[in-house]
Amino acid sequence: LGTTPIPPLASGSQTVVTVALGAVPGVHVLRVIADEAQATLDGDRTNNVATFVLAVPASPLPELSIASLAATPNPALPGETVHVVVVVQNAGAPAPAVGLTLSSGVVNVAESQVPPLLTGGTATVTLSFTAPSSTALLVGRVDPLGAIAEYDETNNSVALSLGIDDPKLL
Repeated sequence: LGTTPIPPLASGSQTVVTVALGAVPGVHVLRVIADEAQATLDGDRTNNVATFVLAVPASPLPELSIASLAATPNPALPGETVHVVVVVQNAGAPAPAVGLTLSSGVVNVAESQVPPLLTGGTATVTLSFTAPSSTALLVGRVDPLGAIAEYDETNNSVALSLGIDDPKLL
């Protein structure tokens, strides 16, 4: 998950090392290794490893995010119907039904609702729209109006490039 430098230590001394991690709900087994590359002379390497269990409770607030966003066909032809499958997940407390939008630039090209989600739940929503005449950046956004308070409001959108084929070249 990461590495952190340890300052030089005199024989028999100790130090506190802090490592910042993203807190993902669940039970995790973590292992810490001092001098994994064995770069330092050490008379006893058996005490260089520690393992511990870290239990991270689910957020007391909903935690919605988009797990995946896929468009079919991609690339598409101008004017063709494009289906976008959006998988929304909830890593926090149960969430009520909430809006879902698909936009291109500042224009929403499709909208739908995500059903209520329990902790750890997912929902798959399919949105359809007409392909534009040129390549577009599509942005799927769950809870676009910020209607529900969430643990992290910054992970509610995912972008996808939609390629557009020139029908004259086919």
